Amino acid sequence: MTRDIKFRGKRVDTGEWAYGYYCFNPFFKRAEIFSFDDTRSYVYEVIPESVGQYTGLHDKNGVEVYEGDVVQFDDTGEEGYEYKEGFDFTNRAVVVFENGRFTLDEFLDTNSGVVEELNDHEELYTTIENSEVIGSIYDNPSLLEVHP
Repeated sequence: MTRDIKFRGKRVDTGEWAYGYYCFNPFFKRAEIFSFDDTRSYVYEVIPESVGQYTGLHDKNGVEVYEGDVVQFDDTGEEGYEYKEGFDFTNRAVVVFENGRFTLDEFLDTNSGVVEELNDHEELYTTIENSEVIGSIYDNPSLLEVHP
């Protein structure tokens, strides 16, 4: 399987997302995203902490999934009680790049059946592809807060 290697980062000047190729500019000592269209190229200074790599995956709505995205998905709890009526729930987690691969972390509810699937690439990717990107940890950190 091949995938596009691209990144995104929040622009320093506008706070909007820039998409393209990532570079740390040693001359100016800043993080930059390069993007191109048919006629010219663009260079945007971005907030280094916001830079995230494209996973190569799309969510259930066809949205590209990037490192730092908050995804929402159906979950069954760590005991896997999917057969019990009413035990299914909606969970959230952040897409991260860790130990040389993409995974999920910072679960809204840690009683997650998905945690056991994280070691299996195919199961993890299926979970991400069946999830929905609902925001970014940089734009919406409150998405991972438990509200009574």
